[in-house]
Amino acid sequence: IVYFYDFNLLFKVSTFLLTFNFIIINKYNFSNKIKNGKTTFFKEYKEILNIQGFKLLALLNSIRAIYEVLFMTFILIVLKNIGLTFSYITLFITLSYVFVLPFQTKIGYISDKFHSKYLLIPGFLISGLSLIIFSQSDTLILLFLSTVGILVSSLMLARPMYVRLSEITKSKVSEGIALFDVISYSSSAILLVVFSNLSKYMDLKLIIQDIGIFVTIVGVILILFHRKLFWKTKNYKNRKDAYTIINSFDKLIDKYPNIASGFKYR
Repeated sequence: IVYFYDFNLLFKVSTFLLTFNFIIINKYNFSNKIKNGKTTFFKEYKEILNIQGFKLLALLNSIRAIYEVLFMTFILIVLKNIGLTFSYITLFITLSYVFVLPFQTKIGYISDKFHSKYLLIPGFLISGLSLIIFSQSDTLILLFLSTVGILVSSLMLARPMYVRLSEITKSKVSEGIALFDVISYSSSAILLVVFSNLSKYMDLKLIIQDIGIFVTIVGVILILFHRKLFWKTKNYKNRKDAYTIINSFDKLIDKYPNIASGFKYR
């Protein structure tokens, strides 16, 4: 749609998909019996929303989903503008995903070996820097490498977040994942509508650069507030290698009393 037509059609399609998404939710909602003035749909999902850590995970995953969806949409126009045909753009994106394949098992291993939140921090930083590099590049090799960096770092974020989600939702894992994805990709659909119209007035690479700066800032904030992320489970407590990294972060922050103040474990 984006390549062969324009953002006006993308706006209409995105609006349709977003509306369709909420229609499906409401259809399920009204198919349930009303109890105490509230549907069982909202009652069940309210319990999941109130699980400690779920809202933070949903927020972080929404940021990941938003920049990934926006980037994979905008990349078509950027590559078209530098002269690539649709066939070459398809080959470019396919090869990008092929290059990501060797990282799948490695990222899974690292996610299991270390504390989840310490995979999120470099994930956001690499994503942000890759987006910025992409926005400043004109050569095909740099565009390709930065695209691979974005896909790999997105995987670094998604893998531990879904693992952590399954840990905290326990008996409601499937419902938790469903709500998780509805929140994340509804946010993506809304912002895709917004940015598809904003792109009429701003350069696409400038938009990608601004998104990259925002994602990098998220990574920096996670470094400063990492002690507030209470994601410790027995799965990690006996791993000396994980604690070596944790202590290194803590010692670095403790060198700056003004920053470290307030970030101690309660």
